[in-house]
Amino acid sequence: MTRVRVRAVGRLIPLSEDRSLSFGRDRTCDVCLDPADRGISRIAGTIECESGTWWVVNHSTKRTLHIVDDTRLAVPLPVNAEGWPLSRHAVGHRPITILVAGELWTHELTVEPGLHRRSDITPGAPADPRSTISQVPTLTDNRRAALAALASGYLRPHPDYDPRPLSYEGAAALLGIRRRQLMKRIEQIRAQLTEAGVSGLDPVDARRSLCEWSLAMRLISASDLALLPSMPQPDPD
Repeated sequence: MTRVRVRAVGRLIPLSEDRSLSFGRDRTCDVCLDPADRGISRIAGTIECESGTWWVVNHSTKRTLHIVDDTRLAVPLPVNAEGWPLSRHAVGHRPITILVAGELWTHELTVEPGLHRRSDITPGAPADPRSTISQVPTLTDNRRAALAALASGYLRPHPDYDPRPLSYEGAAALLGIRRRQLMKRIEQIRAQLTEAGVSGLDPVDARRSLCEWSLAMRLISASDLALLPSMPQPDPD
């Protein structure tokens, strides 16, 4: 039987395939993070097993989760959106950390895969459903650079990972262009994603949802920080 262990709020919780674990601010959750922090969804997510594969599932329609792998790279796990595949991330054979950002604190849960018999291990983890969507748009270099500037905090390794988009002024300054130019490129990207079926991209200020959906759909990655002339590059390990 495939098992995992979850480290959270000072506890080590073993899970077997027939048991899931919920976390959020509600006291009925298996892991209650902070009942007073309204920045955390009542039920933020679950860790559950399906057909031998463990998944982190985002159950919130308003709050993003963030997954950090053992290389310290993080990726947003977007909110659940009607008409899109379930927002979830497969747990592989190495530990991952789930970041749950509230208004008062960012909480961490670590999922540690258990030992497997060789016969239990299947090659490769299932692909993120969003990586296989056929309508993923292609970005021009200028649009990719604009998006990388806006989402530059998301592209830094943990613990420097900052899941907040820059202001339009800040992103424009990183590229050495005018705010109006930056906003025009971002609006073009928003239109592309809307056409691809992504909902909830507010035309007034879609910065956060735009960054998080773009990262989840693999439109940009940490390597795109090289497109930003004013962005200090991380020191090599």
